[in-house]
Amino acid sequence: MQGERILVVFSALQGRGGTFSDAFLYDVVFTDRRLFLIALVRWGGGLVSAAVFQAMQLDLRKKARSYEVGGLESLVAAGKGSLSIPYADVHKAKIRGMLGKDLYFKGGGRWVTVSIPKADQESFSQYARQWLRADVR
Repeated sequence: MQGERILVVFSALQGRGGTFSDAFLYDVVFTDRRLFLIALVRWGGGLVSAAVFQAMQLDLRKKARSYEVGGLESLVAAGKGSLSIPYADVHKAKIRGMLGKDLYFKGGGRWVTVSIPKADQESFSQYARQWLRADVR
């Protein structure tokens, strides 16, 4: 979109883009108009692959990726599992959890879950509260 700007990028967060979908590692990008979840890695499950998945997550967090708004749109169009959701289409956004925090919301016709790392919880919660109108507890 013309004039849209990126506010912040949270790298390599674990999430699901639907109730029965596989887990993904996402770069979560807040712009001033939409939320982007850019799928980096898809994970089908399994005990052995869980350790590999965690190792990939740590590695991806170390590697900074830079994005442009036009590039985000093409990544969503090309990438299976990537999402672009206008803030007006985000409903029932909540951040919950006792030990770890997760963002839950309905957007784009599906339920989305994103796990928030401890180091990012405070800043992620601020953006979620402001842009997604999330109920944070």
